[in-house]
Amino acid sequence: MIDVIVPVYGQLPLVAQCVDCLAAQHKVGRIFLVDDCSPGSEIASYASTAPVHYLRMSENTGFVGSVTVGMKEVETEYAVLVNSDTAPIGKYALHRLVYTMHENDMHVAGPKLLFMRGSKYGKGGTIQHAGVAFDPDGIPYHPFMHLHRDTKAANIRRRVNAVSGAVMAVNTEAWHALGGFDQAFAPGVYEDVDFCLRSGKVLYVPRSEWWHVMHGSQVKGNNLFSKSEEHLGKLQRKWGIKCDEEIYYGA
Repeated sequence: MIDVIVPVYGQLPLVAQCVDCLAAQHKVGRIFLVDDCSPGSEIASYASTAPVHYLRMSENTGFVGSVTVGMKEVETEYAVLVNSDTAPIGKYALHRLVYTMHENDMHVAGPKLLFMRGSKYGKGGTIQHAGVAFDPDGIPYHPFMHLHRDTKAANIRRRVNAVSGAVMAVNTEAWHALGGFDQAFAPGVYEDVDFCLRSGKVLYVPRSEWWHVMHGSQVKGNNLFSKSEEHLGKLQRKWGIKCDEEIYYGA
């Protein structure tokens, strides 16, 4: 079985859609809904009857803090971190992601993410994520974004340097051995990229497809992207990142 961590902050319609899809997945274990101090009581009320294990944070700590708390509850060999604005496509997306990671002896894996219909950032059904690349300035970005979902180069399983934390499978033992996400990136961004670089065993799995609104879990007053430049500087100083586009586009 595969335990799943879903950090949430409000946005009940997206949360309910995500949980409904996860609950129908082959080999799904426990779904931990980690409430990052959502305002009001609607998330707690929903969780009382939903197929989830509900955990409420004592203070708002962002994605890093919520995942850290959720991972302490995991008892399965592998776990999957899932943003609340995503949804697996088909019954086997979760299992395909983890099984492929296991068969290739990887510590981290990410699926192909497709823009969900209605996203402000891309046409529904086109590619949002097919791995994370680093440009010549060492800045992380999403190769193949906005291209057709069947683009050949985006449908090759490959070892990469990083994948998005929007949907990220992890080996539980490796997660704890590496210390999980670096709190220096909390709250904010690039904690997923940093963790992948520390792991060094990362796989992109296009056979597992998921919908993604992209930034759909962000709400007014809880914008974690205000620290993007600061955290990018931390990432680059820590790793001295070099361009790796040949992984995706060839030499």
